[in-house]
Amino acid sequence: MISINNLSFNYEEVNILDSIDLIIKNNGLTCLVGGNGVGKSTLLNLIVGELELQVGAIHYNDKNINKSDLLSKISYLPSVLYDPLYITVQELLNLSRFHNKGFLNFKLESEDKKKIQFSIEKCGLQNYSNRIFSSLSSGEKQKVWLAFCIAQDKNFIFLDEALNNLDYDNKDIFFNLLKEISINKGVLISTHNIDMVIKYADRVLVLKDKKIVYDGLPKEDLYKII
Repeated sequence: MISINNLSFNYEEVNILDSIDLIIKNNGLTCLVGGNGVGKSTLLNLIVGELELQVGAIHYNDKNINKSDLLSKISYLPSVLYDPLYITVQELLNLSRFHNKGFLNFKLESEDKKKIQFSIEKCGLQNYSNRIFSSLSSGEKQKVWLAFCIAQDKNFIFLDEALNNLDYDNKDIFFNLLKEISINKGVLISTHNIDMVIKYADRVLVLKDKKIVYDGLPKEDLYKII
């Protein structure tokens, strides 16, 4: 469980987030929604340590935790990722297991290979292993990055607008996949895909006017709150 307590954040003297209190459980699909520029990415970046906390605290299982230890629990897929050059899909996915080993001891064991293969099959990438990553379409790249997160097999997966370049059918497939994964992991995704949120979310967070103004089940009139 990740708990966020009294979190506030200013950017160049402009208040972006104000007194956010939030608990992210170890399972379930939580969708963070809100208009453009309300601070969804800022909130995620604060939780994963990409931005320094100014006010407030973040705890893991009710205990203080440093940035590196928290990152060992979270797979994070930001909204913008630069293409790694001259690397195949398989080589990139192999690197998903690097966090468990370190540079000098990096060797894929049987368990690593199983987790990577599982992620390949879940994301429908069986025919992509030898493709150069930079040659893929934007939607295909997002599939690979999601597989990367799955192969890491951490406690939580956080995604920031990570499925925007997928068409409707593929978004449906991947929200369904996130729902399945969230049985055993805490999955938090910021998104504008309200139709998918209503269909698949276990929990909806609406960020508006610097605060979480709704925290509950998905509902058909969600648009009115945003």
